[in-house]
Amino acid sequence: MSENPSARLTEAGSGAAGDQELVTCVLDQVEFGLDIHAVQEIVRLPRITPVPKAPPYVEGVANLRGNILPIINSRNRFGMKPSPNMENHRVVVVELGGQPTGLIVDAVREVMHVQARDMEPAPEVVQSVDGRFLKGIVKLDGGRRLVLVLDHTALLEQSTAGLEAARAAASETAAEMRAQSGQTDEDHEQLVTFRLADEEYAVSIMEVEEIIRVPAISVVPDAPPGVVGVASLRNRILPVMDLRSKFGLPPRSDGDDARHDDERCLVVRIGGTSVALRVDAVHQVLQAPRSAVEPTPRIVGGRGSGSEQIRGIAKLDGGKRLIMLLDVEKLVDQACRQDLQAMAEGHAEQDHSAGGSAEQDERQLVSFKVAGEEFAVDIMQVQEIVRLAKVTKVPHAPAFVEGVVNLRGDVLPVIDLRKRVHLPEKAYNDSTRVVVVDQEGRKTGIIVDSVSEVMSVKKEAIEPAPEITRSTYGDHFIEGVGKLQGGERMFLLLRTDELLREEETPAEGEEAFPAAEQAEAVCV
Repeated sequence: MSENPSARLTEAGSGAAGDQELVTCVLDQVEFGLDIHAVQEIVRLPRITPVPKAPPYVEGVANLRGNILPIINSRNRFGMKPSPNMENHRVVVVELGGQPTGLIVDAVREVMHVQARDMEPAPEVVQSVDGRFLKGIVKLDGGRRLVLVLDHTALLEQSTAGLEAARAAASETAAEMRAQSGQTDEDHEQLVTFRLADEEYAVSIMEVEEIIRVPAISVVPDAPPGVVGVASLRNRILPVMDLRSKFGLPPRSDGDDARHDDERCLVVRIGGTSVALRVDAVHQVLQAPRSAVEPTPRIVGGRGSGSEQIRGIAKLDGGKRLIMLLDVEKLVDQACRQDLQAMAEGHAEQDHSAGGSAEQDERQLVSFKVAGEEFAVDIMQVQEIVRLAKVTKVPHAPAFVEGVVNLRGDVLPVIDLRKRVHLPEKAYNDSTRVVVVDQEGRKTGIIVDSVSEVMSVKKEAIEPAPEITRSTYGDHFIEGVGKLQGGERMFLLLRTDELLREEETPAEGEEAFPAAEQAEAVCV
């Protein structure tokens, strides 16, 4: 049959009062019917991105022709025997709360006309299905065939009550952690890596103010070597240095639009002036062991004022991956620094708003992986990204609080994102990272499986999280769902304020909030 039953609406007769056109489907050999007016379309099972902490019957979200589609596991919702999703399963798209929503079914059978006399009220339970989900029962073939008519609007019923957990952390443990050394973090260097003409470079993350798309550039005559002009970024003027031109590399080809879409500018501070460094693409944020960084060979560094621009070469993956580390302060000499400052000051009062308009429509995000799915947080909330150090457990802390670690002499509470969003636990490994975020002046580490990249995403590519993804506790830490590459790549944008809010339910008889003198909070 056609997988768009709405097309049958023009063929359906009006029938007697109370007659209905139903789309019938099957779940575990039980036949259900949906009013055809409620069915928008029927599609094959798409790739589904799970949404942590959503109600258990919400399978996740999918991309439907560029739109976000929440997916409900119908078997789970009705309390039926679970079954893995199969290629021959179908998704019936209906509207729930003003949002198109998909219902996974085993199969779609037919579009049928049902007479009012064949419809009976639904009992409290029929064929193990709660009667509150049903409008009625259709009896056919002398009662040998039953079709349970669904009330799809009842699928959203859920509890919104939420309970917060008790706060706990031991002051003695914090004191002990402050006394520990910070060797683990000091032995690594945090880098932002990028590409220039198929070679990989990097700068220290501490030197990067932000990463933006290439803005509109106004050419400046007699600019210093490598400087291609100035651009406006939120009412400030930035000199733009093209690193290809600076290093004498071939210019970019005009015929490769895809590569131009990847181009970015790293905003760094040189001699007190913010400068945008134009690169071919930004790769990722990573930690490189300092022991893996070797001095630049003299023959590679060359001579003259530019000989120290490459401060070292990082050898990763057993030497298969070489990254050239830039010293941004050495990119220009003292005279050039003065020229850059003069350029910024000389154009500060001129109107170059076109250069900033595109940037205002974008968000800078740090993306990472957890349980094979991609998440992101706003880069303005990220202080740094570090390897996971030794964790000291904290008595009576919420289950998702892994403990506290020593971060260069300071105590940092860390939460396990897998535990926080109720994903399967996994042993930590070399790829495990801690994303350090700052929420209202309180730093907290979020343990993730791996960090992917720093990326600029257009605001229009991020849709609000569907209401149905709100958890049964009523919180909503999914700010939105991002769609990249035509919807082929999706990520969940997290709200750190909700993520760091405690949510554990205290056991019966326990205090919800221990006395303040007993403990110091480890998370917001």
